[in-house]
Amino acid sequence: MCKLNQCRTNPEADPYHSAAVQPTYTLLKIYGNGNYALEQECDDNASPVEEANGLVLTFDLEIRPDQAAARSFLESPEAVALVERIHAGHGKEWDGHNLVGTLTEDAEAAITELLAGINGLPENQMSLWDAGDWLGNLNDDEIGINALTTDAEIAALVETLEADALNEKVILSGTEEYLEERRDLARKNLAGE
Repeated sequence: MCKLNQCRTNPEADPYHSAAVQPTYTLLKIYGNGNYALEQECDDNASPVEEANGLVLTFDLEIRPDQAAARSFLESPEAVALVERIHAGHGKEWDGHNLVGTLTEDAEAAITELLAGINGLPENQMSLWDAGDWLGNLNDDEIGINALTTDAEIAALVETLEADALNEKVILSGTEEYLEERRDLARKNLAGE
């Protein structure tokens, strides 16, 4: 029986575009063993050979679905049956150069149905923000940081600030680094530099 390995649709920071805090994109993968996952991928301009040759099926989604709704749908008997049809119709053949994946008409129809089901889910309301943009309008006292703030206190602040942001459906990127920069600036100001 096919099984959902992972379901992550909340945006993450693309490490290849971290300066601009570009979010990852959501990709459905169906592996050769029939297991499948909804994952966050980065724009690294590279594809593993198994994906490029269609041995692992990958599909960019039109939307970023709500994570809980996506998990519920992908674990439903309807979705599992569609993935099993895809797996049953997914073969391999030698094309003279590489081992490549093939699909039957029924597998292609099941893919269309599965993607339509996913794309019909409610959209994810989480947004990704750079910590500097999210916290930049607050002064050090409002954030709770000063020149004497320790690394342990920064770690605790990161947890608190990221949890507060999550309550507002915001995922922060680079929070620890931003707080360390604010502390270092406070130290320089205190030293009169």
